[in-house]
Amino acid sequence: MATWQQGINSGGFLAGIGGQNSNAPKASDVSEALAYIRQNNEMERSGRNNIGLQALQGLGSVAQTSQAAKQQEADAAFQKEYAAAIQSGDRQQVRDLMTKYPGQLEKIQSGMKWADEDQRNSIGTLAAGARLAASSPEAMQSWLQNNAKELARVGVDPNNVAQMYQQNPSGFGEFVYHLGMAALGPIDYFNVQDKMAGREIDRGRLAETIRSNQAGDFEFKSKPSYLVLSFAEISSVVFILMSVYMVAKSQNSNGLQYDALFIPSMAFSILVFSFNGGIISKIISNKVMILLGDASFSFYLVHTIVISTLSKFFNVSGLGAISVIKFIVMALFASLFISIMMYLFFEKPINNKLRKWWSGFKNDVSTTRVEKIEGNQL
Repeated sequence: MATWQQGINSGGFLAGIGGQNSNAPKASDVSEALAYIRQNNEMERSGRNNIGLQALQGLGSVAQTSQAAKQQEADAAFQKEYAAAIQSGDRQQVRDLMTKYPGQLEKIQSGMKWADEDQRNSIGTLAAGARLAASSPEAMQSWLQNNAKELARVGVDPNNVAQMYQQNPSGFGEFVYHLGMAALGPIDYFNVQDKMAGREIDRGRLAETIRSNQAGDFEFKSKPSYLVLSFAEISSVVFILMSVYMVAKSQNSNGLQYDALFIPSMAFSILVFSFNGGIISKIISNKVMILLGDASFSFYLVHTIVISTLSKFFNVSGLGAISVIKFIVMALFASLFISIMMYLFFEKPINNKLRKWWSGFKNDVSTTRVEKIEGNQL
């Protein structure tokens, strides 16, 4: 009786049979059968006959579809609001938008393929400058001329940029706005623009200073010598003292006579001391005299009050010459002391606060002007 040989090569065996009968199983049928068996096992493990598992998989598929639909809606809403924000030029609107859609900026930036970090920063900076320059054809032409080499370095043809701007200036402004945002992000992009706008303001101030200096060149070149100014300063002080003395000695003195003598002397003194080049100017340029000059307005306000108050305790008309001099010296030093205290603890702190407030106000106005320029460019 024939027996089954366990050690037979099934593949060779089937091949031998197949060689004799074309309808017989072939060696390749073994691999196909094994593939079917593996597929069946995988389907069993995946839950083909498990109704609960199939239901959970169906719910997961529905959830994924719903999540994808919500993401598409969020993307569409962002694109709509982003376009509106760029058109408005409102910086705060852009910042709020990036906070509302935190993942969108990464998507925008990931869509931009930069050669390296230097190219990204360079293109972002160029875009910020182009955004400011797009305010007028003249500014754009100047910007292109000044940045032609940098544009070429990062692989941008200046002629193409000029053509884009000429064809659609507003569209060009929106394009470079988006490009700069994508390259640098909102914070760095706005900081770069603020620095550029600040440099433009500083250039304007420098140009104005140069024009002012040029306008005053004649005055500087025609400034009198030290000896002439010293003589003029001393003479102006003498004229003032003489006018006061003459009015004081005149028995028929009145306000008109005082003004007729004092005002011309004071006007001459102001003109002479404006050069700040004589001996008296040098003397009064030290710190003590500068402090007295700063406190002069307070001195003007308090000296009459001090004199009238002291007069209540001293009858000047009944005093001798020495007593009158003592009274004058006492009133002078009392007025100086009070006026200096008023300046140091009242006038100076208020002036500093006003200057600080004014400086902040000017900065706010400058920022507002920059934002308006950006809005007009859009």
